[in-house]
Amino acid sequence: MNRSYKVKKLNIETMKESTIFVDPDQTHYVDIGVTKDGKYLIINSNTKEDSEVWVLDRDQPEVTLPTKLIPRRQNVRAHIDHLRDFFVMITNHGVKTKNYKIATLGDQQFSDGKINDQWEDLV
Repeated sequence: MNRSYKVKKLNIETMKESTIFVDPDQTHYVDIGVTKDGKYLIINSNTKEDSEVWVLDRDQPEVTLPTKLIPRRQNVRAHIDHLRDFFVMITNHGVKTKNYKIATLGDQQFSDGKINDQWEDLV
């Protein structure tokens, strides 16, 4: 299908390659990035209609699998970043018009695994 769908990790010391993320849904494409503060690797799986976001803490190299931060929901788009002690999300989830909102999730909530429905609306 000529799409990006997999994220691999390479250990430079051992030259061992491992797959850390695969999205089998052929309608989605995968891209990766780093938060502006450099703390997290972000894996996005997107279409024009929806988004799913996974993160991997760059300070914990022993953790080899990302954590799902934003689950895939039909017609919900989201973009995240991290600054200071918060994830910041721009999304259309829960918005009745075609506008977007900004929501935050504290690092403590993230590390406790209390991610779903713990986002707090900011704007």
